[in-house]
Amino acid sequence: MAQTAVLQNNDCFPERGEGEHPVVIVGTGPVGIRTAQELMRCLPAVSIVQYGAEPWMPYNRVQLSSLLAGEVNSLDIQNELKTTGDHRVVQHHNCAVQTIDRVNSCIIDASGRRQHYSKLVLAVGSSPHIPAIEGINNPNIFAFRNLNDAQKLLARRVRSRRTVVVGGGLLGLEAARAMQKNNTEVVVVEHNPRLMQRQLDEPAAELLREHLMRMNIKIYLKIAIKSIEASGSIHNIILADGRSILCDTIIIATGIKPNVQLALDAGLPIGRGIKVNDAMQTLDPDIYAVGECAEHNGMVYGLVAPGMEQASVAAHHIAGGDAAYRGSVSATRLKVVDKSIFSIGVVGDDINPIHNKQVTYQDHSKGIYRTLVLRRFELIGAIALGPWPHVPRVQEMVIHQRKLYPWQIHRFKKCGEIWIEETSIHVASWPAKAVVCNCTGITRGEISRAVEQGNTSLTAIMRCTGASTVCGSCRPLVAQLADSAVGVAVAANGMTSTATLAITAFILTLLLLGLPPVSPARSVQQFTLNFLWEDNFWKQVTGYSVLALSFAGLVLSLRKRWRLFKLGEFNYWRIVHIALGVTVLAVLLFHTGLQLGSNLNLVLMLTFLGVALTGSLAGAIVALEPKLNPLTAKRARSFINSVHLIMFWPLPVLLAFHIVSYYYF
Repeated sequence: MAQTAVLQNNDCFPERGEGEHPVVIVGTGPVGIRTAQELMRCLPAVSIVQYGAEPWMPYNRVQLSSLLAGEVNSLDIQNELKTTGDHRVVQHHNCAVQTIDRVNSCIIDASGRRQHYSKLVLAVGSSPHIPAIEGINNPNIFAFRNLNDAQKLLARRVRSRRTVVVGGGLLGLEAARAMQKNNTEVVVVEHNPRLMQRQLDEPAAELLREHLMRMNIKIYLKIAIKSIEASGSIHNIILADGRSILCDTIIIATGIKPNVQLALDAGLPIGRGIKVNDAMQTLDPDIYAVGECAEHNGMVYGLVAPGMEQASVAAHHIAGGDAAYRGSVSATRLKVVDKSIFSIGVVGDDINPIHNKQVTYQDHSKGIYRTLVLRRFELIGAIALGPWPHVPRVQEMVIHQRKLYPWQIHRFKKCGEIWIEETSIHVASWPAKAVVCNCTGITRGEISRAVEQGNTSLTAIMRCTGASTVCGSCRPLVAQLADSAVGVAVAANGMTSTATLAITAFILTLLLLGLPPVSPARSVQQFTLNFLWEDNFWKQVTGYSVLALSFAGLVLSLRKRWRLFKLGEFNYWRIVHIALGVTVLAVLLFHTGLQLGSNLNLVLMLTFLGVALTGSLAGAIVALEPKLNPLTAKRARSFINSVHLIMFWPLPVLLAFHIVSYYYF
């Protein structure tokens, strides 16, 4: 199974000399920009020259479908390289690179200018695959790959009454979703037997097809297009079985082909893409290839996230670090006409029924379908249709092939969830190596370190780490970490007091349990406290004090459970609650003289001490929580709090019996 990139020695790189040639990057897409960002971080003194063939400033290709759907504007998808005054970066836009002169270590651009390089990074991406169909070059037939295509389709969308999307894969369905605006009738034609053949299994694809049909998107499956005939603004698509479809707009979304011509002309080895090693180097050690144009171990990844990993590896290797790319686990997340779709790892036709096991949960009433693919209890693939808050956690599990326990599998079969709700959603409970932003490869640990350095707002975290700056789907997770940073700062207030009081309560509880009863005075000259538990007046004073303090503690515990109790910070209410518990124990000592009693009095005393003991342990865990594993601390706190509450329930009844029996007898 493929693994994520491995980076080492990231913080110590040699300085590059002033007289050396710059690093040249060909391509200004997200992967090219990421390469420049990583180089600037690893080599602060590096000179970079970057070329882009498109006339636009760098933009985020991942959000082109959102732009076409009208959900974002052109400013929202900008992806300009942010530099500081001490960085030497030059970008050339609308300036294609035409030739690589490997002998002289330079490139020649479209205007004939030569630019020498010390290292060259090819991030030239891919082009749409146009199938060999008769008539496919007629007017009003569009590809959907870059901003120029999106601009043309934006203008076309307003006038189109019926659009046919050729291709039922990821890009085709995104185009179909976007073009359905303005009540345009949309038809999808797919030659495979199911939609999203590479990402979904048969049941999931069928549910998706049914959903699209309900949204008035017509689907043709397992059918090829024979030819396309044009008559003015009307196109007639002739299918292989003789049927025809009339439309005014056709979008070709039948996959991509890596842009390899530049490397091919330079004599570099080519397969499906530009062949590279684990350092993302081509046959020429001074030339690297990253992103959709690169072929690593026979794999060409058509997604942004693997390209980001490759860009990071290439930049670190150029900077002199020890970096290696081990492949990526492909993940897909999108929304098709309000239906969330998630797919990652080994799914669909890639599943080996002999070695792999599928576990499925389905709720027809809610339109939910989820399946897990296991190999000896290791999670190696997952598919989900419909909302699933745990998708980021599942993605992290698949990437690292983490094991599922039998009870987790049983829970998934029963309710579609792997984890208990309380302990699974918050990203702060994830391992430090868990990837939060799949597009950029940023982990929970990296974001937490940024937070510790003072980047406590969502904007600051995004600026510092680059997380959630590509597709934005992980923004809620990053926001959770930003919120938790504020929470940790608030929670830190009073932790010392909480710990001190919790320890005091614990010691008093042990004293009440372990010390022998107080002996009566042997002589009248001795100082004695016998009157506290022998005199009825003082017996009632201490007894009712215990009752009043216990009631006050109960009221304080409502701070977290009742909306009326919202005054002040919860941490300070907790301190007062624990302080009351300590006071109750002290008064209880005077009330009983360390006598545990018998019968119901013994049960009452042991219940009091059990409540105190579990309460002190809960307070200790809260005080130590910043130093513990978040998930472990949360589980321990939840368990102790539950025991604390369970032990409290008999207390009012036992107290009532104790008071009644005292006055009755």
